Amino acid sequence: MLKAVVGLVRPSGRSWQALLPGPALAPAATNHRPRDFSEELVYDFVLTLHNYLRWALLLVGLAALVLAWSGAASRGRWTPPQVNLGRLFTGLFDLQVLVGVLLYAVLSPLTTGAFKNIGAAMKNPDLRFYVAEHLVGMLIAAVLVHIGAARAKRKDSPLQAAIFYTLAFVVVIVSIPWERPLF
Repeated sequence: MLKAVVGLVRPSGRSWQALLPGPALAPAATNHRPRDFSEELVYDFVLTLHNYLRWALLLVGLAALVLAWSGAASRGRWTPPQVNLGRLFTGLFDLQVLVGVLLYAVLSPLTTGAFKNIGAAMKNPDLRFYVAEHLVGMLIAAVLVHIGAARAKRKDSPLQAAIFYTLAFVVVIVSIPWERPLF
């Protein structure tokens, strides 16, 4: 039941355990003790937080994108509302990356299980997405957001932010695991 609640059951009906490469990585076969209720509760909370932050990030990012492109279209300067929205977008992105790294490195049974046999995990497209592609894509997007905000401020040009925010937004859209529950 817990797997269904936190979105670890894929649309195909396979659980996260079925994504792990080979029986050697099944939770019962590992040398680790089973996760207790408090660990599952923390994992559920952090995964849910990561999910809600996704939507906040998308909304704020879309607003920052619209403001940056409207400023670029009017050939205006980088205004205080654009600067503040850019800061909010950057801050939310940093928080989302921090929560994601916590899930990735410590809390997620999917990634921690895959680390036991990374070669086999890379051969599984579903598992590879969570272990490598999602992480790399989001880190690239975070860097693009930071570059866009810094260049826009330095050059006093919303066009700089618009270009880098757009690139980051495309990378985010491609890197989100859309098969997970939306809320």
